[in-house]
Amino acid sequence: MKRIDFIRSLAIGLTGMTLFPRVIISDEEQKKPVLLEHFYIAGYYYYDGEKVEHQLKTNDKLRIKREKDNPHDSKAISLWHNGHKLGFVPRHKNSTLAKLLDQKIEIKAVINQIYHEANPWNRIFVDIVTNKLG
Repeated sequence: MKRIDFIRSLAIGLTGMTLFPRVIISDEEQKKPVLLEHFYIAGYYYYDGEKVEHQLKTNDKLRIKREKDNPHDSKAISLWHNGHKLGFVPRHKNSTLAKLLDQKIEIKAVINQIYHEANPWNRIFVDIVTNKLG
């Protein structure tokens, strides 16, 4: 049997059925945040992180601020909690996130885990999520 004959017989046998079923996603599934990135906060030791660490809790939302004029990194994104700068999205993780922010796509930073006994550069683990895809 030739390949084309096989495909025709398959198509005839599937009359009324679709080869590529449509995936149906519930409204509830669409509202779940999509994880874009995760990392430890860069520069935590140099900013207000240790000063306000006692106020931080898992699942706290952090304010994201795009810093296009940052002299060290034009794609810089700082992370803030109650007016205190905690540090930055690491440089090797900020390129795509900066593009999303520049296009006004809403992303959120959420504290995933706090490791109080860890070194400052491995203390606050953050998730970047969005609900706005498609």
